[in-house]
Amino acid sequence: MKKLIKKSCLLLLFLFPVILISGKPAVVLADVHKFYISNTEVNYAEKERSLQITTRVFSNDFEKLLQTRYDNSIRLRKNESSENAELYIKRYFKEKFQIKLKGKIKPKNFIGKQFKENRTILYFEVENVSHFDKISIKNTILMDLFEQQKNMVHVTQNDETKTLVLVNDKSTGIFTFNN
Repeated sequence: MKKLIKKSCLLLLFLFPVILISGKPAVVLADVHKFYISNTEVNYAEKERSLQITTRVFSNDFEKLLQTRYDNSIRLRKNESSENAELYIKRYFKEKFQIKLKGKIKPKNFIGKQFKENRTILYFEVENVSHFDKISIKNTILMDLFEQQKNMVHVTQNDETKTLVLVNDKSTGIFTFNN
């Protein structure tokens, strides 16, 4: 019986990030065992000379964070999103998610947000970016509220993808590419 429980737990630990990345519903798994994970994709768009950033977080966790940090009345829901939510999202991401190219922090433009099932999907863009050999990403989103938070970051340039999982004691990752 103990082996079966252990195998079931290992299966859940493996499947949950896969489900989160694939965008398939994870409501049942999230209710069985609370995971604190975000998924960020940073794609270099050569034609647009920009980094296109998509971050997925669990809506209830992100809403709780914004309420705790800024305003208890904030709501992040498909048909009930607070007017000032975008202001706080921009402010929070400016502090907690940073991209460095050639040693300089690059400003991000907030493009928008979308709600899908139990997730909030956030879109940002960094403009005027040329090919790079190295990019540094600091991702501490949700770590100030959830000590066990893990932030999975994927960076893609020229069909080459690098992935790191950033955690509280190692929240900055350096991605190196062969150009």
